Amino acid sequence: MVEFVSRGCPVCQRMEPVVALAGHHCAGQGVGVLRLDVGTAEGRQAAARYGIRGVPTFVFLDGAGQEVARRVGEQSLTSLREGLESIAGIRCAGLLLPGAPHAQPASGGGSGS
Repeated sequence: MVEFVSRGCPVCQRMEPVVALAGHHCAGQGVGVLRLDVGTAEGRQAAARYGIRGVPTFVFLDGAGQEVARRVGEQSLTSLREGLESIAGIRCAGLLLPGAPHAQPASGGGSGS
């Protein structure tokens, strides 16, 4: 998952712990989280490549680097988890609710960023 942010974005700042928690719970599932500041040269180039028009924007990429999902604006932990699960091909076990079944592989497994 690539998260596009900017320094002066209050929503981006509020999202930081949510993104960190989602990344932590999905760690070891073949997914990673990359935070890019659109105020840097690298961030501007990536934002242009993906057509980013506002921040925060979350782009979910499969193992081949193809976009499979996108979320714009403030997101819930559930929304980010679902996006990460879509690229991991399995449920992020760390985010299951008490009493929920254990993680099960989803069809079409793979890894992504």
